[in-house]
Amino acid sequence: MQARSTVNFVKSVSRNVCIGLVLATAVSASAQAVEWKGWNIHKPDYPNTVALDKFAELLDERFNGDITLKLFHSGVLGNQPWVVPWAMCLSRKP
Repeated sequence: MQARSTVNFVKSVSRNVCIGLVLATAVSASAQAVEWKGWNIHKPDYPNTVALDKFAELLDERFNGDITLKLFHSGVLGNQPWVVPWAMCLSRKP
């Protein structure tokens, strides 16, 4: 039962993240290979982390390495209250 809910969770997260990535890619005019960075506060065996790792793998396969996702788990970039506003500032274009 837990394996099935994990699979459904991975599909749901992957679908939502994929929609965001497709929209971001559509806006980008660059045809060069890019590396995106992702971050989460969870340990490697946590369902969110497993889903992000699977998404990174599928992204790499789908785009033949033209788009890759480097993930930082276990809050190595900082805690959530600190990183989220910081990342939002970085995502804004001048």
